[in-house]
Amino acid sequence: MNESAPDRTLSPWIGPLGGLVWRLSIELEVVDGGLRHAVFVEAKNLSLAPVALSDQPSVRATVRDAAGRALPSSVLPASGPCHPAQWAVIPRDGYVGIRIDAQLVGLPARNHGEALLALGDRSWVVGAGSYLLELQVSFAVDAKGPANHWAGRMDFPPLAFSVTPDMP
Repeated sequence: MNESAPDRTLSPWIGPLGGLVWRLSIELEVVDGGLRHAVFVEAKNLSLAPVALSDQPSVRATVRDAAGRALPSSVLPASGPCHPAQWAVIPRDGYVGIRIDAQLVGLPARNHGEALLALGDRSWVVGAGSYLLELQVSFAVDAKGPANHWAGRMDFPPLAFSVTPDMP
């Protein structure tokens, strides 16, 4: 059973880029005895036409500690099914959030006071502290996708987030 914690960190809206404005959302999630960060890319359509987005963008991420040092990624087991891409159509003046964290990566035990952050092909196990997430998200041209799908790259400004000793 998954439940979202009340803490949610949002970046400011940036753009527009290709008719869309963008932001990031990070929230701590309690999952069967472990903790992980759910990360969403959110897009709002400011154009006059509907735009489609894939739920499987390419993701490049770096996590930095409070001193600005890049954290090494962790090696964690992962397993589960790989799903085909699905498409979300954003109507004019509409909004969508697409979850981009890797949900099939093994979680650290909750009693260790650590939480997982897994993005793209990298994972980090982070304890109490302040961190900075640097993220680049790319949506590729897909010949099998809808004709109105958005393709391009969004470089998000660094987003500060923290993990506290009294996590849920």
